[in-house]
Amino acid sequence: MAVLLDPGSVHDFRAPCSFHPLPARATLEAGGFLHGSSWDYLRSVVGIDDAGSRAFLELVVGLIAFLRWLTKAGSPKPALWANTSQWATTFFPEPQRDIACRVADILIEQVGVGLDSLAPNARFIEDLGMTDLEPVEVVMALEVEFGFTIPSADCEPLETIQDLVCYLHQRRQRNYPCHP
Repeated sequence: MAVLLDPGSVHDFRAPCSFHPLPARATLEAGGFLHGSSWDYLRSVVGIDDAGSRAFLELVVGLIAFLRWLTKAGSPKPALWANTSQWATTFFPEPQRDIACRVADILIEQVGVGLDSLAPNARFIEDLGMTDLEPVEVVMALEVEFGFTIPSADCEPLETIQDLVCYLHQRRQRNYPCHP
């Protein structure tokens, strides 16, 4: 893993204790990490040349390099589910899986959340971070998807994904007429 400091310098994290720049055109000098083109680059940018300032800059550069490495080391976890069908199978009983899968697809598309952040008890505003307009857009997409209108009064008590899936399942079971 390497991070560019400047065109002639690279941070190499594979070598032991290497949170220091290794210039492409200079060799490592005893007693200091910054040397060659790296030191010249920093000195020209910051405009200092004394030993104390150099030591401080070495510390700062090393810390920045370490933090960059640390953030890259925490790479994204592999997805728990390959698709919304697997997600729905994990959390919902058989009669509700199709609805849950379709709800998850709409939430992913409309809200921009990842499948891993969806849970049956996830609240729309608090947990999924929906803005004021997004619930309206989700309801409109659900109406198109399921072919019936969802009255505003029915939406108010729906706080979680589980509530929404149960509501849609009940509406489907009662065979409400379509109101496009």
